[in-house]
Amino acid sequence: MTDSIMRSSISVFVAFNDVRSNQSLVHDNPILNHSEALLIFSHIEASIRSIRALKGNTTGRSRWTSLGAGRHGCCYNVRNIEATPDGPRRSPSRGTAGMDISRQKEQFNKAYVRAIAAQAGFNPSELEVDDDSVDFELSGRGFVGLLRNPKVQFQLKCTSQDLVSGDVIKFPLPRKNYDDLRGNDVVCPRYLAVLLVPEEPAMWVEHHPEHMRMLNACFYVSLRDLPDTANTSTVTVDVPLAQRLTTESLRHLMTLASNMEIAS
Repeated sequence: MTDSIMRSSISVFVAFNDVRSNQSLVHDNPILNHSEALLIFSHIEASIRSIRALKGNTTGRSRWTSLGAGRHGCCYNVRNIEATPDGPRRSPSRGTAGMDISRQKEQFNKAYVRAIAAQAGFNPSELEVDDDSVDFELSGRGFVGLLRNPKVQFQLKCTSQDLVSGDVIKFPLPRKNYDDLRGNDVVCPRYLAVLLVPEEPAMWVEHHPEHMRMLNACFYVSLRDLPDTANTSTVTVDVPLAQRLTTESLRHLMTLASNMEIAS
């Protein structure tokens, strides 16, 4: 009986991630009502406690922490789902590998874009010296536009801050990056790419028996035609949520580059 209950809970764990992302205050979402929130959280917490008890570890706090349950809804933060025989397994939390969180974000951002580029069939490269606000360059080949071997360049940013406002990300870009990404006097198109991730690295990747799932989204924008600014430290750039960096959109950007054009 216990085994059947635990196995049936796997689908609940998977569905909970959608609830957290799309029906809680983590983002600007329509949220669950109070009764639904309590039902879902109670079920998840009971399952986690049972798993810990079955593993002989009943001490310590539950790793599922409520961030608040108001009258009209709730917001939850999930930390370190432990491995189950068939269910999802989260990566270790920050600090486990000894890497600074900003470095973790940087490496994860590169891995994210590399994965998309690999599926699209583009060749990734990194400049040895980053003095021109270009973190990543992708090269294509076999195009039939004006250029048969187009390239696109990216300044990569990764954040766990809640910067979404309406249909854009209000990203505070350093002034140097802002100036380096502006203008049309460059060899190939340049884009700012902002990857949104949960605060805990444990939430970035989900491991399943037959696949891995990356629970994040990246968005891009061109700064080519943006004006000069009097700001001295940062410039807030609007990154449209409609411009998501995917395999399809990356191919579109490369096709534009082959015709010596650029997206907005």
